[in-house]
Amino acid sequence: MISSPITHQFKDREFWQLHEVQSSTSWTYPAHHHKGFGDLTLLVEGEVTNTINGISTLLESGTISWTREKDLHEMHGRSFRFLNLNIPDERLEVLALALGIGEEFTTLRAQATTPVVQMGSHAGPLEDIWQRIFRIHKGPRADLLVNEFAMKALMALVFPMLPHREHSPTLPDWLERGVQHIELHIEDGVTVSELTNICHKSPEHISRSFKQHLGMSPSAWINQQRITRASLLLSSTNREILDICYSIGFQSPSYFYRVFRKATGLPPKEYRKKHKTMGM
Repeated sequence: MISSPITHQFKDREFWQLHEVQSSTSWTYPAHHHKGFGDLTLLVEGEVTNTINGISTLLESGTISWTREKDLHEMHGRSFRFLNLNIPDERLEVLALALGIGEEFTTLRAQATTPVVQMGSHAGPLEDIWQRIFRIHKGPRADLLVNEFAMKALMALVFPMLPHREHSPTLPDWLERGVQHIELHIEDGVTVSELTNICHKSPEHISRSFKQHLGMSPSAWINQQRITRASLLLSSTNREILDICYSIGFQSPSYFYRVFRKATGLPPKEYRKKHKTMGM
């Protein structure tokens, strides 16, 4: 069964579309090309074989995969459920550049095999984002959640390629709670000090664990999330730059401009001018 799609059409090639596909019997989707978009697919239950350009990959529960616009692909499976986001490759590229993984994105886009990774416990939060998008259907908040889903999927797909790949992608449960708290409350002025109550660990233990598992200090990681959210708000909304600055927890506009420019290579105004192509 394929659910009725939710479609949000932007100007030109900018759009996204959601599907939920499930079957208790044998199911096949014949070979086809996409026109103007690719697929990010989260397999929630069961197994599905995705054949791309003649190369078959078995997708198991908890995996995220990316079928690119150029791919000729077909799928078949039995007793499964997967969540699917149609999204243009160009939009993913903008998000990858905002995350600082443009080079890895280009590599994934060009490789012959299906970009796929087992997310383990991280698949649950990604499914939650998808369900929230499905409930909202449309509007600026849905657009931001689509960006969030896509960015988390991209980070999972490129993780094995990153310099810190020696660190396990699976976080301890308490650290996962802390990370999710920061992501959910990044526009509520979340601070490092809150993590001691959320994680029930000492500041020293939290700091060591962030560096071990995420490759940076808690404050640096929070700033990274702030800049990521600022990038999304600049490219996806018409909110004033000062409003964005204060809403994500920066007390000083000059400090925000300095940190943002260091992270993205552009001041906020120029970043918006260059990337204001989504949801406008």
